[in-house]
Amino acid sequence: MNPKLSIIVPVYRAENTLEKCLDSLLAQPYRDMEIVLVEDASPDASGKLCDAYAQKYDCIKVLHKEHGGPTHTRKAGLAAASGDYISFVDSDDYIEKDLLADATKIIKSENSDVVIFDFDYVDESGALLKQERAVPMGNAEFSVMPGVLTAWPCAWDKLYKKTLFTENGIFYPDRLWFEDLATTPRILSETLKISYLAKPYYNYVQRSDSIMADSKKNAARILRNKEILTAYELSENYFLQTGKHAQYYSELEYLAVYHILFTATMRVNKSDPGNMLQAQLVDYTLKKYPHFEKNKYYKCLLSQKDRISIWFLRHKLFRMLHLILDINRKLKDR
Repeated sequence: MNPKLSIIVPVYRAENTLEKCLDSLLAQPYRDMEIVLVEDASPDASGKLCDAYAQKYDCIKVLHKEHGGPTHTRKAGLAAASGDYISFVDSDDYIEKDLLADATKIIKSENSDVVIFDFDYVDESGALLKQERAVPMGNAEFSVMPGVLTAWPCAWDKLYKKTLFTENGIFYPDRLWFEDLATTPRILSETLKISYLAKPYYNYVQRSDSIMADSKKNAARILRNKEILTAYELSENYFLQTGKHAQYYSELEYLAVYHILFTATMRVNKSDPGNMLQAQLVDYTLKKYPHFEKNKYYKCLLSQKDRISIWFLRHKLFRMLHLILDINRKLKDR
């Protein structure tokens, strides 16, 4: 028997991108699915476009709601979903036509709780920017527990058994940046079987005005990087409360080093090398994990270039690192 799939699409200010997104879903040969559009009080024509598609295609249902942000729309979509498995697709992204067929095939053969797949970063014209492995180095060793916790915590490069959310009381926190980091590790820790498809099925559109594309010199936006600490603690506390923290200590340590000490701090450094938030992020990580260089994933998964950047960050040489990276960028642009 084929599992029913629910594809949840949060919709906000998507009048220029939603059609391509929905057409990629409707082009799927796998038909035992529903598309749940959660329209988040968008001020443009997105709501009317959702209704037009729903009138034309029986597999589409539309929820119109008061504006609450992307995590709130995911929760609303999850509550409305009737499928055995769910997946999230952002309204400005699109998927390859064989994703659902290939994912359900492996679900049936391996009785998977979660299916993870690779993705591409593309620009608004569809040109490839970067191909990304959903699990480290595309190595199947990291597609199973515990190593899979080091994988990208994105919501949208996975198909999930719905009961992982509903039976464990795990939901995306409202109005929080880095909500995926707060949620995905918890979900993965409750799985019995994870399957990995080593092929880019999801196209993540890197928009020029994307929140995550480039932190501009905007004080409020830069400071929101501090929310990664709340996101991480939501995950860490779950592991403590469920008695799994010691079992997954190495993986949680790596997540803190990569996402807090490296990624978030580098994002602030790129925009404002004098911002004191960098020191807060570094201090938080070092207080928890002062010996992170001994972590088994640290040398295995991080490039030498990344480890050098982390050395500058941990010693709080923020302006020097910014200058070096700026010079390197200018040399590459010549």
